[in-house]
Amino acid sequence: MSSLRILLFLVLVSVNSSSWADLSSLGGSNVDEFLDPDIAFQMNIVDSNAQFINTSWHVEDGYYLYKDKISITSADEANVQLGVLELPQGKEKIDEYFGKIVSIDHSFDATIPIVNVATNTKAVDLVVRYQGKQ
Repeated sequence: MSSLRILLFLVLVSVNSSSWADLSSLGGSNVDEFLDPDIAFQMNIVDSNAQFINTSWHVEDGYYLYKDKISITSADEANVQLGVLELPQGKEKIDEYFGKIVSIDHSFDATIPIVNVATNTKAVDLVVRYQGKQ
């Protein structure tokens, strides 16, 4: 199990559709004001072993993530079971589309405990989901 390595992770980005919806109504000149989600929100694995995966998240200034929309799961839950992603507390705010939410508007580190790994597992594919807004 100590040879457990993270070889690949899939990033499924879900950006609040209101951030990108009907940009034509902005007259076209403001389209460049929105960063690509892969730039505004970046996640990297910084360390891992048979007990945990440490991640580092960068949130660009002026953007925030919806805390309840952040998740990391195993693509093969039959062979790898992950625990609860440990996220920072966040800030409560009123979002114009979702109402009362908890947001994370700064860079942070988060740990995912590895609960169980099948004996012959050499690599883990992760599914990373998050949603954010400017």
